[in-house]
Amino acid sequence: MLNIVVSATDYFADRSGIVSGNYIMIDDVKLLYYSELASATFNGTPLTINADGTVDDVNDFYSEEKISLTSNGHGATIEKSYDEETAKLTVTVKGEDINENTDNFHTYTIQFAKPKKGDVNGDKQVTIADVTALVNIILGKEDENVVADVNDDGAVTIADVTALVNIILGK
Repeated sequence: MLNIVVSATDYFADRSGIVSGNYIMIDDVKLLYYSELASATFNGTPLTINADGTVDDVNDFYSEEKISLTSNGHGATIEKSYDEETAKLTVTVKGEDINENTDNFHTYTIQFAKPKKGDVNGDKQVTIADVTALVNIILGKEDENVVADVNDDGAVTIADVTALVNIILGK
């Protein structure tokens, strides 16, 4: 349901202005379907959404489970695309009318910390502490993260511990 009132006078406050001879011309009326981010949080911490379409950098590794995004548009959709190589998340918010109005979208970027190969615990260093963190991941004591698959074979196994030790030893 939609009610639209177009008036050549203040229709709601003072109807005495509604008289014979008033006229109004209306052209190019558009209905607006909002398509912007209303809020963004990472691990419960609010992120600042800047006017240029960026969101403040996050000094942590990207995690799908830790990011929360809401739009200001009823029926708007939020699409996310994460580039592991650049550690950049691209967020596109599309208005409900995107099929008819292909310009009704806003794009935002969020830069996350770039994981260093072998930095399993995320302290920006590759040390024996990362071996402990990796073993804890393999044993199920800690959650898997982006850099736990040290040898890039698609699985986190004891072979990653060997690869990590070789990185530490400079091999």
